[in-house]
Amino acid sequence: MPSSRMPLAVAGLLVVTLATSSAQTDLDAFMKDVVARRDDNWKKLQQYILEEREELVLTGPGGLRMWGEQRDFSWYVRDGSSSAVPSSSTAR
Repeated sequence: MPSSRMPLAVAGLLVVTLATSSAQTDLDAFMKDVVARRDDNWKKLQQYILEEREELVLTGPGGLRMWGEQRDFSWYVRDGSSSAVPSSSTAR
């Protein structure tokens, strides 16, 4: 590498290093806030019931529906972990 380009390469490396350390600092600060509020957020989550719908459709030529299935689940937090409870299931 010619000596005239060496300072540019060093300056570029320095900029990349500073940007990386700044991003890491932002991430560290964010994660510190998340961990600090983890217990409060977990208590709030236990108050909710989440609903999920799973649908599978098999279509044939011309978009003709040949088979389909739809399942609904309710998610609860029990004993410190989340569990899915089937609400309904229909095959078409």
